Amino acid sequence: MKLFQTLHQRILMLFVVTIVALIAHGLFSMNSMLNEQSRAQQKTVAPAIELVVEHLTKPLHISQTIAKSNELKELMQNPELAQSVKIDYLQKLEQALNMSFFIASDTSKVLLNSDGSNIDLVEGEVNWYYKYKALNDVVNADIGKWEDVHFYIDVKVFDKNNQFLGFFGTSKRLAAFLTTFEKHRNEHGIEFFFVNAKGDIMLASDANLNPMKSGLKHIQDIDWYRTAVGTMTFAEHQPPAMLHNKLVTVDQQEFMISQFSVNNFAWQLYLVTPVKFKPSPFNLAYLTISVVIVLIISGLFLSIYHSLSKLNNKNNMLQIPSGYLHSDNAIKSLIEYKAYQTPAHLLVIRACVESDKTSQNDALSTSSKADINQRLLIDTKISNCLSALIPQHKDQNLVGKSHQNQWMILFQNCSYATINKHVKDIRYGLDTLQLDVERQTKQLSYCLADVELEAQYDLVDVLHIIESQLSEAT
Repeated sequence: MKLFQTLHQRILMLFVVTIVALIAHGLFSMNSMLNEQSRAQQKTVAPAIELVVEHLTKPLHISQTIAKSNELKELMQNPELAQSVKIDYLQKLEQALNMSFFIASDTSKVLLNSDGSNIDLVEGEVNWYYKYKALNDVVNADIGKWEDVHFYIDVKVFDKNNQFLGFFGTSKRLAAFLTTFEKHRNEHGIEFFFVNAKGDIMLASDANLNPMKSGLKHIQDIDWYRTAVGTMTFAEHQPPAMLHNKLVTVDQQEFMISQFSVNNFAWQLYLVTPVKFKPSPFNLAYLTISVVIVLIISGLFLSIYHSLSKLNNKNNMLQIPSGYLHSDNAIKSLIEYKAYQTPAHLLVIRACVESDKTSQNDALSTSSKADINQRLLIDTKISNCLSALIPQHKDQNLVGKSHQNQWMILFQNCSYATINKHVKDIRYGLDTLQLDVERQTKQLSYCLADVELEAQYDLVDVLHIIESQLSEAT
């Protein structure tokens, strides 16, 4: 039996090692897929970063550089200088850099654009100028010119004495941004949302969310943002919720949100990308093969394990003419490894047959072939009697037989009342069998020993107690 237990353990260990190895291979394949998805995600984010650099960061840096030039400062300091000279300067910049520029001079209180237009900076009519002049910020970004919405970058200009001269900056039509956004959305499926510190949407890839004459839309009115942050508010002087690499589900569609800070403008850029997991055919085939191999090997190992278990059970059974009975080695093994369920009792029955009432304590083995057959028949009758009286369940009752005239019955998880009832039934059955034997000029005698199994008892101790009780009974 120990041989089969060792074999079982080794097969089980081999099975576990094989499964762990295949799972490790599967995880490696999954990791490869995730890396592939991550690379695809990075490919979609990279164009967005290029967009920020090209259309926001680059104009800002150009404006900041020109704002420090002495030529610009001289033009802004001289209110008597003709506007045509200043406009000519702006047009040269526009031709060289392919960008629209403006000068808002504090001395002349006039806004000049590179397209030749001009606006008087009348307080109460041109609010942005006086609002940003009062702020400490050197750089501001805003939306203006509502009849043809433009995005403006305003940079304060100071003379050598740090006196405010006005604003210099660049402007871009919102329609140009929408064209760029539409191109990126068609190629990569990305939605762009530029949000200021108040949560107002300054620029968006969805034309319906961009600034209009009716005003600015708020980011908290967007479904994916509400799903991602819940009830958290987006307000000025309060840090926005960080949503970088956050998954949200809207209308049964998953989206990945990437968030970047546009520090120069105190803005947040949100990129919303639909999640489309498309593993490569090689990785998908590898994962499928791994799963199939796991299933095949699992089935193979389970079949082998089941076959060995059946073989083990068969080797632990003794064949009698009418069927099989457990070997007492199976019961002894449970006691040895303390694998029985408490409360547990071990009942041992030892029987002998006396021929013509002339031999006391004569065991079932005698020299006469007829006597041997007769005693084997009685042996079988006792086994059948015990099997009929004791319902055998692996987790409760086991009836075992040795090769000698001895039987073992293991009662597990049984109340004392149930055990006593079984003992009475056994005695009645053996007494009835004894009367039948006596009609054949034989005499059957038996004795019982009963031990309550306890944790501190070893198998040797139990067998010693049993043998003592049987010796006293005879």
